[in-house]
Amino acid sequence: MNANQREKQETNGVLSSDSSAIVLLKDEPPNGGLRAWLQVLGAFFMYFNTWGIVSSYGSYQTYYESSILSTAGSFQVSSIGAVQSFFMVFLGFIAGPTFDMGYFKPLIRGGSLLVLLGTITQGFATEYWQLLLSQGVCVGIGMGCLAVPSLAVPSAWFTTKMSLANGIIVSASGFGGVVYPIMIKCLIPRVDFRYTSLIVALVIFVTLGLSNVVMRQPQGPRATRGFFDKTALTDAPYILFVLGCVFVFLGLYTTFFYVATFAVEEHIMSDSVATYLVVVLNACSILGRVLPNIPSVTRALGPLNMMLVSVFSMALLVLCLNSVPAQLGSGGLLVLVALYGCFTGSFFSLQPTIFWKLTGDVNRHGTRMGMASTCMSFGLLLGAPSSGALMRAYGFHASWAWSGVCLFVGAVAMLGSRGLTGGWRVLKSV
Repeated sequence: MNANQREKQETNGVLSSDSSAIVLLKDEPPNGGLRAWLQVLGAFFMYFNTWGIVSSYGSYQTYYESSILSTAGSFQVSSIGAVQSFFMVFLGFIAGPTFDMGYFKPLIRGGSLLVLLGTITQGFATEYWQLLLSQGVCVGIGMGCLAVPSLAVPSAWFTTKMSLANGIIVSASGFGGVVYPIMIKCLIPRVDFRYTSLIVALVIFVTLGLSNVVMRQPQGPRATRGFFDKTALTDAPYILFVLGCVFVFLGLYTTFFYVATFAVEEHIMSDSVATYLVVVLNACSILGRVLPNIPSVTRALGPLNMMLVSVFSMALLVLCLNSVPAQLGSGGLLVLVALYGCFTGSFFSLQPTIFWKLTGDVNRHGTRMGMASTCMSFGLLLGAPSSGALMRAYGFHASWAWSGVCLFVGAVAMLGSRGLTGGWRVLKSV
């Protein structure tokens, strides 16, 4: 093979920004055009119905605690959302290789069907175990099938515009976190929980149906990958960053799940207003998801630097919730929630770029992302329920303290990763 042929093959390899590996195309990625942007549209709706649904669980939490599951504790109620998010992230290490082997269509068709089925059946649930199986397990497994393709496919259609495409896609989480809570809040008093679930299922059917129609997996040979990379165990920056992400996920969703209940029980806001705190949080996360994907911003500041600022800021904001509620007030709470949402969006959007930066061998990128997803899923599984148990035993102060400390420890671990990767000079772009 001559040098020109080798260069062309290397150019044709496009790295996925999620847990799939290198996707090899026969020709150059189109980097635009109707078909390529249709992939972004389809991926947008898949992200809308994965992370967007996870971000909306706080609205269900508030409703369940006051109606269907009023006799259950906060630990049990939050476990439904925790199990849902756990399966979505945990299954990444299986969905990635499955995608790489060419089973894209079965993944998104099966995932769409499970999300739709789980949403429909949750509307008929009257007991805790029924909601856990439908909304937690069924929807969670379905989302686990969709989360990898939502970012893996568009990356094979763009080169220089990839950051813009990914920025559009990840913003769908914020849009989903705005649309679904408003639907839940407005529809339940009018048509009850069962028909609200059916209407939400209709939205899922239309949006994921469009994704199934327009999305195509690129043709051509693909690099296969394993489930485990032994070299990662001796890569200190990688280990520290993954450890930091686990701790962040332990504390991250406490605010999503409990801020509305906190505002009502501490008499900061009325119930009708507090429900929209989740909407504000998710709406502001859109800004945090898009800005870090602007190439000039990423080059100037560095992804690890932006990640550190975001996580340290989230820890500080959560600990501020432990101030006297009367002094905090509705305005102060709104500001805290808005800022928290913005920094949360940055945390999610920066992860793929950082994992790419921390992986020297591009052929190991997918494997390492899958390993990291598996580890992070346990943070998602344990985080919110632990906060709920602390809140029930000791009050909201303990819950916010748990969240803030977990976020702070995560930021310290990421700081170690940043120092080992690019040195300890403060103003250096890393």
